[in-house]
Amino acid sequence: MKRFVVQIKDKQGHCRTYEMNAQQEETVQELVQKRSWQLISVREKKQLHVPFSSQVSYTTLAFFFRQLGTMIHAGIPFVEAWRLLQQDIRPQKKRLRMERAALAMERGASPALAMEQTSLFPLLACQMVRAGEQGGQLEEIFLLLSEYYEYAQKQRQLLRSSLAYPLFLVFCTVSLCIGAVWFILPVFETMFVQMALPLPYPTQWLLKAAGAVRSYSWGLVVLAVLAVLGIPVLRTHSDWALAIEETLLQISWLRSWCLMLCWQRCGRVLAIQLGSGIPLLQALQDTGRMMPSLWFRQCMKKTQYRLENGTALSLAVRQGGFGTPYVETMLQVGEMTGRYEESLQSIAVYYRWRLERSAAMIQQCIGPAVLLLAGLCIGTLVICLLLPLFDMASNIAV
Repeated sequence: MKRFVVQIKDKQGHCRTYEMNAQQEETVQELVQKRSWQLISVREKKQLHVPFSSQVSYTTLAFFFRQLGTMIHAGIPFVEAWRLLQQDIRPQKKRLRMERAALAMERGASPALAMEQTSLFPLLACQMVRAGEQGGQLEEIFLLLSEYYEYAQKQRQLLRSSLAYPLFLVFCTVSLCIGAVWFILPVFETMFVQMALPLPYPTQWLLKAAGAVRSYSWGLVVLAVLAVLGIPVLRTHSDWALAIEETLLQISWLRSWCLMLCWQRCGRVLAIQLGSGIPLLQALQDTGRMMPSLWFRQCMKKTQYRLENGTALSLAVRQGGFGTPYVETMLQVGEMTGRYEESLQSIAVYYRWRLERSAAMIQQCIGPAVLLLAGLCIGTLVICLLLPLFDMASNIAV
């Protein structure tokens, strides 16, 4: 949910400034028109990115939309079905927002507008419901949204299961290294000084590195905190974030992964929106906001401008430099047959298969790789500490 600073002139001619929460600027304009105000200016207020979302989980969204579509099909009035399902929303704060949305709908607000005002639903859901209202297909839209969020939740679970074991190994290795630097190495260093042992170069380097870490530990902690806090600040400056992303995407395998991820999501979302009757330009604009990559969003904006000038979608994607041979071919098929929805769905299925295959390969490789790294760190630590003792034992034997 975005925050906008709105300047208006009310019915009495007084100029006033308000702050409004909305998914997009068009929603703010719609609210101003409903209150019979004259809009002077509207601008988005930059906010720090908050990593913890207040939106409903994907699992809950899938259940909520599926049940809502089923109830509407059974003839239950929309607001009544909404109130029945809101009882399953947790925690209570979110349930109260759902109740306010129900009250707003009873006073004449559209379901899409009421959903936006709750800040509980993603932009895609609100846009799709608005399209369903216009086309009289709310039941079908809710079922499509349910399928989409079920699949999105499966993707998240796959990612978490793939990273759980490697992250656990990394955590254990880092914890062991920190414990060694602060508790184990100082004991061995004191013992080596008392015994006046000549230390091999690997042991000397290890002890010097551990001493430097202990000496500058507070500085390292401050740098880590600044880095963590700097990420949200960086995300509010889209120009900086875009420049960094474009630099990283010069790496071929990162660019390939970015294109697979973005086209898989873009194809599925666009297919759903076009299937619900949303015009192509509007669908591209809405889909662009949901892309995880700033670079991909910029490419989609340029594609919209090219389409407005009469360029075909496949050619616009090729000129934007963010397509792939498969994507461009499937878009050309959609243009020839007039079935963009099927072509985009094929793109989504294809890149879903590629992502799942790549994720399986990475899952098979990353576990042994992290385990090998952990063994290398522990082995280096043990060998560096044992080398002086081996030298001492050999001298005693001689």
